[in-house]
Amino acid sequence: MEWLFPSGAKVGFAHLGHENDKFKYQGSQIPLLCFDELTHFSESAFFYMLSRNRSTSGVKPYMRGTTNPDADSWIAKYIDWWIDTEGFPLPERSGVVRWFIRKSGELIWANDPDTLRDRYGLSPKSFTFVASNIYDNQILLAKDPDYLSNLQALHPIDQARLLGGNWKVKPESGKVFNRTWYEIVDEVPEGGMTVRFWDLAATEKTTACFTSGTKMRCFPPSDAWYGDTFFVMDNIMQQIGPAGGDDLIIKTAAQDGRICKVRWELEGGSSGIRDEAHLKKLLQGFDAKGVAPMGDKVKRAKPFATDSYHGKVKLLRGAWNDSYLGYLQDFPDGPVKDPIDSSSGAHASLTEPTGPKSRIGKYRT
Repeated sequence: MEWLFPSGAKVGFAHLGHENDKFKYQGSQIPLLCFDELTHFSESAFFYMLSRNRSTSGVKPYMRGTTNPDADSWIAKYIDWWIDTEGFPLPERSGVVRWFIRKSGELIWANDPDTLRDRYGLSPKSFTFVASNIYDNQILLAKDPDYLSNLQALHPIDQARLLGGNWKVKPESGKVFNRTWYEIVDEVPEGGMTVRFWDLAATEKTTACFTSGTKMRCFPPSDAWYGDTFFVMDNIMQQIGPAGGDDLIIKTAAQDGRICKVRWELEGGSSGIRDEAHLKKLLQGFDAKGVAPMGDKVKRAKPFATDSYHGKVKLLRGAWNDSYLGYLQDFPDGPVKDPIDSSSGAHASLTEPTGPKSRIGKYRT
């Protein structure tokens, strides 16, 4: 899309959806380059586009970018001088211009261009970071005051990033999940929607991953008593191979009953298609299907973790509670991630657009 001004100047809107898209701009002369959400672009794409940032129009070429904090992003190392040890912008440094060169991929900084030019014989680039937050956008807050409550409803890590502006916070043990967030109950209402989600292991070696199946139930927000609440009813963990996994899934499905949907993480490629056909055949009469994972483990766990943080997730009392809570607490640094994968899969299955049904009774241990 382009906007043409009467003077003949134009502004174009484009994308860099894939790394190779940067080569579409080979030969271009672009005096102003603006990036929205800079952390969503690669460092190599950014610097390639910087090489296109040139012009003979009389406009001095420059670049601008907006971004949200991301401790693991490439941009974090560029703004480190502007950030304190806790991850927050230093007010007195906001907007201060510094200079840098890249030599053999390494960033070398100085407070003035002459120092770099004299020492290395290279032409430095100027750079600055201007801190801002939601409270600087009073027009948005006036027109959409609910946006602030949306940010306040995020998981603590995302809230620290997107509302607090923290550039160092990242997923660590006890920060994604915390065992103190969960109430343990002695009964679960019947009805709603129930699913058992499986994260399947490939082998039965003691060093291998576990086959983990998490049973979860939820109720719609409209339910007067249990609306928008998730109950983790059971978690099974075993180190077994494919054959043993099939037997475990069939046996557990029979125990859970046909009211309980059966879902599992679908592997990529033709093997995943074969596995789905095989399991569906074994589970005839059940609502059963594989689900393709979207994003990495932490990203998939965030919605479940967010509802946990807000007290929307309860555990049915059982012998599995303590080890399960321990695995949650250790995520993502701990070695065992399978119960988190099966739990986040169950949570995602229950938040599909179809939604859960209404409450009709109770389920007890």
